[in-house]
Amino acid sequence: MKKQFAGKRRQKIRVIILTLSFFCLLGNLSARDRKKGADIIIQKKDGKTIKGELLAVKNNEIILMDSINLSGIKLKSEEIQKITIARKSGFFKGMGLGLVIGGGSGALLGLASGDDKAGWFSMTAGEKSAAGGLGLGILGALAGGIVGAIKGIDESVALEGRTQEEMDRIFQKLNTKSRFPQSVPQSYQEIEPDPMLNSKEEKLRENEFKKISGQKFSRIHISLRPGYFSSQGATDTVHFIEKIGFGDTKPGGEATFFGVSFGSYGPAGFPQVNKKPVIFFTETRIDYSLTRNLALGIGYAPLGKHSVSGYKKILVYGEGRTYYSNLYLNENYSGEMFYLSGSWMPIPDAFLRKVGLKLGVSAGISNIKLNYQTSKWGYSESGGENIEFSKKGLVLAGFAELDYYFNKRLSLGVSTEYRYIPVQIKGTKITGYYDDLGDNMELINSSMLIDIPEHNMNLGGFRFGISIGLHL
Repeated sequence: MKKQFAGKRRQKIRVIILTLSFFCLLGNLSARDRKKGADIIIQKKDGKTIKGELLAVKNNEIILMDSINLSGIKLKSEEIQKITIARKSGFFKGMGLGLVIGGGSGALLGLASGDDKAGWFSMTAGEKSAAGGLGLGILGALAGGIVGAIKGIDESVALEGRTQEEMDRIFQKLNTKSRFPQSVPQSYQEIEPDPMLNSKEEKLRENEFKKISGQKFSRIHISLRPGYFSSQGATDTVHFIEKIGFGDTKPGGEATFFGVSFGSYGPAGFPQVNKKPVIFFTETRIDYSLTRNLALGIGYAPLGKHSVSGYKKILVYGEGRTYYSNLYLNENYSGEMFYLSGSWMPIPDAFLRKVGLKLGVSAGISNIKLNYQTSKWGYSESGGENIEFSKKGLVLAGFAELDYYFNKRLSLGVSTEYRYIPVQIKGTKITGYYDDLGDNMELINSSMLIDIPEHNMNLGGFRFGISIGLHL
């Protein structure tokens, strides 16, 4: 027994060592030194475009190898309007790497787990290795392909309107992507810069640069915001229906159909939420940036639906015995809202800073449709009276959002929000019909008048979701 245990332990140690070696090899392959600088596209202020390999960055100057003339070019920051780092899609490369890592990990983990004990469902180490390799390989390929595609998106940055601190950070980042990030070879240092400007011309250029400061940034932001919204309206309705006498417990009994028994059922407490007030929806919002930090927006969002049923047990007497009859009061709700928003949103520079926090408030109107309906048959819409309300009310909300910017145009974020939507329902009366017993013990139709007093509800609640942003 000891020898068998020692053999299994040695086998697991060998598999662990093999796994670590496998990942070290992958790490070395993925961390290979870059042989060339980034491919960049420079748009100059005079309208010309230059494409080439980034060789070095020195003293706010960019040195690149022109891809057309195959010659070294040195450009000052004052000449440059926009810089784009061109990337190739890494979808297939990421998919392949993910397949290797996922498949290899699954195979090694399956092998390390050993053979299962004999039973109705057992697998050998080889079978688990094959299954693990296939399953994790597919997942790894999918994840790797998505990551590779995202990493293949071009990055761009405009130099107009930048502070000196921002310019320094931009050139520091560009330096890390050059072929010679630490130093410039002597041959490229000999490239002659543009003729020096005299102090007067230089001052005029600085003043011109300051005039356009702060003007170039995305002003229009379109966001789709799928998420979950949980309305407090259902909870308020449950309390209200219980308060007006429809919170009885329906007795249990036996379920029969044409004399055939289908078993018994237990008692049921009311009121009950038939349709949960949690929905998945897509809210749409358009923001316009007044400055880099402040924005105004308009938006639309559905508020979902909920349905609540109350129950009243009505005692019926006949021939000295007591029976009971059923009467249900059902409430159904649906709504939507339109709103204006104001937000504090320091727009991240997707080239220098990827993550940004957005805080805001919104106010608008809600369009609410609500009805109360009576029934003998539970949730059925027949056998009773129906009264509908249509209300417009105020909407107040506060929200927070954390966004990640893939580039200047595209972002993905998570958001949370609380909405306060007070609605006042006017008082009314509704007739409920139920089965009664006549003098000869025959079923007859009876009715009662239900008083629904004026009441207030909050149809707001919490929302959690994501935000998919397009910035123009």
